[in-house]
Parts: sequence; structure tokens; C-alpha cells
Amino acid sequence: SLVRQALGIEQVTLPYERLIMRVATVPLTESVARLNRLYFSSDGWLAYFYPLGAEQARVFVGLPPESDEEVFQDGIPTLVDELKKFVSESSDAFDSLQSAAWQRIKVSAMRVAAYHRGNAALLGSAAFACHPMTGMGMSYTLRDAEILADVICSAGGDPALLDRLMHERYEPRGNAHRMLIDYGDALAATFHDRDAYLAAFRDDLHTRGEAAEPALQLI
Repeated sequence: SLVRQALGIEQVTLPYERLIMRVATVPLTESVARLNRLYFSSDGWLAYFYPLGAEQARVFVGLPPESDEEVFQDGIPTLVDELKKFVSESSDAFDSLQSAAWQRIKVSAMRVAAYHRGNAALLGSAAFACHPMTGMGMSYTLRDAEILADVICSAGGDPALLDRLMHERYEPRGNAHRMLIDYGDALAATFHDRDAYLAAFRDDLHTRGEAAEPALQLI
């Protein structure tokens, strides 16, 4: 974030070394429109399918680093073959993966020391990053935006009041973000083992609280 750099706000980034993520935007299919679904395998793979709107969906695929080059060098049929081993309820999306443009993305957690300075505020991925396995990054960001808008309107153009309200109402969002980041760390550390993952899974963080995304179903 150029804004974060300009404000001189420090960040701490912790990469997830054992997971390479690929993401693609594809046409929306019936199963994805019905429910967000996150799948994981004991071989270190995960797949996340969720709608972007009335016509498009997004697919995240996470795989061990040693598998990434082989799978994407051999082409999408190899990827689909791997997904078929553990993706059970989203097979209607497989055909769209054939022509998808896959981007490799870095997966890391990120925290910042402060959420605002003066009349400039950080929002979304400029403010925090959690493991995509939580499936709640956008939900938290929408809630952050709601709080931020309320603070700005309440300040009524008074710089001193704005700063005070930011400290009182917006900066505390860091606690919620830290909890979500720690939760993502727990999921990433356990998803290779079903029992350990289910012990770490928190229904309240996935399906209640921030209330912006549809419920997520684990398969």
C-alpha cells in the first residue's frame, strides 16, 4: 500500500511457506451460487469456490510447493484430476477451469502497527491480511468500511474529533483482525489432519459475526 508507506506505518508480514496459491475467475455455476465451499485434503491441498456476483465465481487452489510446477506445467487436466480426489460438491465448475487464466499469488499474514494517521486511514489488504482459508477477509473489510464511514460522518469535518473517534472506534478493529489472523494460522497448521482441523475450526468465525458472505460449508 502506497498510503501505508507514505504514512510511515510499519507492517509485519509472515509468509506461509508450505502453500502455493493459484486463483482464477470463472463463470458462476449452480453449486457455487448455492453455497461457498472450502475443501481440503490430507495431501496438503485446498480448494475454495465462492461467487463474485450473478455471473462470476472465484476459485482458489492451494497446493504444496513441490506440486505447483508439475501440475501447472502439465496443464489443467492434471489439476482437475487432483481436484476430483477431494472436491465432491462443485464438480460443475470443473469445465470452466479448462480455459481459466490462473494467477499465482503470495499467501501471507500481515499486521500493521496502526490503522490511521491524521485524516488518512488504512482499509482492506492495506490494513491486514489473513489466510484465505478463513474465507472471511472481505466480510471483515466490509464491516471495517461501515465503521470507518460512521466515524467520518460523526466527526463532521472536525479534525480533532475525527482523530479521537478513529482511536476509539476504528483502531480497536485490530483486535478482531488479530484474532482472525491467528485463526487462519491455526487452520493452515492443521488442515492436513482432519481431526486436528475440525478441532481448530470455529463455526462462529466462519458463519456468524461479520455477516457479509454466505455460510461456508466444509467438505
